Amino acid sequence: MKEEKTKVKNGIIILAILLIGAMQPIQATSNNPPTLDYYPQEHDFGNRNPGYIGYTKLYIWSGGTCGDEMLVYTLNWACPWVIASPTNGSCTCGEINIIRIKIDTTKLSPREHTCIILIDSNGGTGQYTISVHIKNNPPLTPEITGKRID
Repeated sequence: MKEEKTKVKNGIIILAILLIGAMQPIQATSNNPPTLDYYPQEHDFGNRNPGYIGYTKLYIWSGGTCGDEMLVYTLNWACPWVIASPTNGSCTCGEINIIRIKIDTTKLSPREHTCIILIDSNGGTGQYTISVHIKNNPPLTPEITGKRID
């Protein structure tokens, strides 16, 4: 009889543990974390005269399968002739953020210039490359040669 009471008691304890475990809140985990997607990967402004100012756009969104987690990103670069706005942000699934890019070539020497904007996010990293070639234009005033004729 004592053995049967022990079995019943153990059964009740096991049942109580199972019931208590079933009542615990389930921790929400994202099976689909955000994935960094952006377009385009690069922009070439081409051959430009010194002092050129140009504009373009970069589009950032959370790609892949939509999850509950928001994509959070930051842009970093080291080229003083490039301005990007905004420099950080976040977006949910289906939302596209537009980054406005401006280049000012006023202080650039004649040659090819490249700037890489690094995109750091909780959904991965990426690089957006900007390039422009500054022409070596002749001076605007013509060079005068020969003798003066009065």
